[in-house]
Amino acid sequence: MSSSSIFRFGLLFLLILSACDSTGMGDDDALDRPMLVSPASAEETADAVLLDWDDVTNAKRYHVQLADSPDFNSPLIDQTVMARSRHVATNLERDTVYYWRIMALSDSESSPWSSTRSFTPTRSATLPEYPALSLPHNGTDGLERSVRLEWESPEGAISYHLVVTMDEQMLLFQADLEEIEDAFFKLEGLIFTYPYWWKVRSLGPAGYSEWSPVWIFQVKDGE
Repeated sequence: MSSSSIFRFGLLFLLILSACDSTGMGDDDALDRPMLVSPASAEETADAVLLDWDDVTNAKRYHVQLADSPDFNSPLIDQTVMARSRHVATNLERDTVYYWRIMALSDSESSPWSSTRSFTPTRSATLPEYPALSLPHNGTDGLERSVRLEWESPEGAISYHLVVTMDEQMLLFQADLEEIEDAFFKLEGLIFTYPYWWKVRSLGPAGYSEWSPVWIFQVKDGE
């Protein structure tokens, strides 16, 4: 191949790269259309509903729209939620058909809108049950300074509120954590010989459950 042919080939390659950069072709950060999970299409629901969808790779935010007409001209919810593939819609009118859709967002890109689904609230939402505590068993002593707390996940729970204290009146907080998504939490750096009291409540679309019964555990002597 002559030097002039090599030059022309190189110039053409650079032009193709430039075109790809300007149009977004070959961009690994392009966002996929979100896939809706629940409620299912045309489902009958309670009047407080968890809108749930699959995570989108590289998405940092999601735009949520909910309306009482499929054209979304006057959405009842039209907002961005940060890095979480779910949103709770409350105070919905019963026997009204609602429509919802989701768009994924990054710092520089937006996905196409998801498909549109509808649902109809037909009943009042109820609070979830409180979680049943499971580990460590009530009254356990001799534990290490790192303790994994576990509880059962009641139906309808979205997340949990955990409180751990160093006194039976539950005023001296070791932990006071909301929006725990798993049915467990690992406490670190506990003090040797101290007893700890703990309780958990569930959060559902309609609000918080009652608190679980309070359990106690104790960290072993450090010597």
